[in-house]
Amino acid sequence: MKVNKVFKLIFSDQIYFLTLLIAIMVLIASIFNPAFFTIRNFLNVLNQVSVIGVVAAGATLIMISGNFDISVGSIVGLSCTSAALMIGNGNSVFWSIAFGFVLSVVCGLFNGVVIAKTRTPSFIISMAMLSVYYGISLIITGGITKSLGGKFFQLGRGTLIGTIPNPILVLIIVYVFLHFVLTYTKLGRRIYAVGGNEEAAYLSGVNTDMTKIIVYGMNGMLVGLGAIVLLSRLGSALPSTGSGMELRAIAAVVIGGVPLTGGKGKALGTLLGTILLGLISNVLNMLNISAYYQEVVIGLIITVAVIAGNIGNMKRK
Repeated sequence: MKVNKVFKLIFSDQIYFLTLLIAIMVLIASIFNPAFFTIRNFLNVLNQVSVIGVVAAGATLIMISGNFDISVGSIVGLSCTSAALMIGNGNSVFWSIAFGFVLSVVCGLFNGVVIAKTRTPSFIISMAMLSVYYGISLIITGGITKSLGGKFFQLGRGTLIGTIPNPILVLIIVYVFLHFVLTYTKLGRRIYAVGGNEEAAYLSGVNTDMTKIIVYGMNGMLVGLGAIVLLSRLGSALPSTGSGMELRAIAAVVIGGVPLTGGKGKALGTLLGTILLGLISNVLNMLNISAYYQEVVIGLIITVAVIAGNIGNMKRK
């Protein structure tokens, strides 16, 4: 009887399931390679997923509201290349980085305004803008790598508190912020309401258009922050710098328990989903499994995690 209760508890909440899955992965990996179970390796995993984790935080807001934004990879590329191009041309590092960040926010707001005011499906608009932003990056760079010339490396490769890399600190701050917004603010309640039932939210007095615009603006802000950290880490940028990032971000959010229909989800779920993706890659690398097989394994684990979340949803109905 107790076993059944434990089983129901695990599958009643995606967070419990992800915690168990992560613990099992850590245990198995530690058996095969004792070096895995070290603080240094855990910090390495968190550092590697920090950028995608920040981007996934923005995707969490978008998807809880019942929408999508698959243009974030191109926004990352545009933000990075714009800042790198300005720095390469001798402009102030601060203002160049600030420009790249603001540009990302503007792109997010533009997506939100178009989606909210035209009532066009967010998937279609963001897919179109993915091409637009990538094209602009190609135009301004000519498809050539733009280097920072050794400038602005501290944020992406430095440490502020002991041996903890700065990107991890950024990741922690972002998820504290995300949790606060979703749990304790009126905006958070409106985001859940719009994602749960937009028409009912509108009839209840929620300005659904403005909520969407704010959500997309916040997504642009978080994507811009992720782009800055990534640029600092890489020291250079290409238009394809953020390529594929949107799919990883969506995967982390879905694994974390946000349904594709929106209306539900937690910041902690997305964080655990992001960590799980990082652990999968780390474990497979330590086990010397070919990169060709890694994509298959990652896809299967994502499928299992999503199915488990759906089982939990069905049990609650």
